[in-house]
Amino acid sequence: GLGDVYKRQVYDLAEQIKKDFYGNRIVMFAPLYLSNYCINGCVYCPYHKKNTHIARKKLTQEEIVKEVNGSMKILVDGGIRSGTDIFKALALGADGVQVGTILLASTECPIHQNYKNAIIKAKDTDTTVTGRIAGTPVRILKNKMARTYIKKEKEGTEMMELEKYTLGSLKRAVFEGDVETGSLMSGQVAGMVHEERSLKDIIEGLFKEYEEEKKRVMEVHL
Repeated sequence: GLGDVYKRQVYDLAEQIKKDFYGNRIVMFAPLYLSNYCINGCVYCPYHKKNTHIARKKLTQEEIVKEVNGSMKILVDGGIRSGTDIFKALALGADGVQVGTILLASTECPIHQNYKNAIIKAKDTDTTVTGRIAGTPVRILKNKMARTYIKKEKEGTEMMELEKYTLGSLKRAVFEGDVETGSLMSGQVAGMVHEERSLKDIIEGLFKEYEEEKKRVMEVHL
């Protein structure tokens, strides 16, 4: 169908961008862990907070710089909604950007329609952050689950107890369309997303806006 054609175009474009950026080579990622401290109690993981048998380490800014040794690629994540935003990020020194919220409202995105509608209807004040006190912040749309979680968190509820409110919440939002007890992850730019659009339209729009902003800035400074 037409959706498959657009997906193929996106895949081909992504492949071309990867080749332009990295060249004709295999890219392997070796993540740099900044810390092995943890506030959770997941018993399957050796880094859980109750494990007192391992040494804890948190890298300083100087150690991070030494470790990456100039090889780090900087990606801006958060608040990217338009090609103008992309241009600003690159102008400030970023190597690329990551977009999320605007793609949630795409026709091809496989999340439940209720989730998409919630993104489209959201105003600029309709997001909040859970887990801020515990050090595990997640921005989501305001709903019953979010309000309950934040209330309990401020009351000092234990992490394991808090997890009862979020357990399966993302699944409920994505697959079941539960907009009250589901975790509707979203950035603040949801307030600027007003319609469902095809992925092709979104991607082409980003590139078009980027080129227009680039041209505008060049004309001002030349």
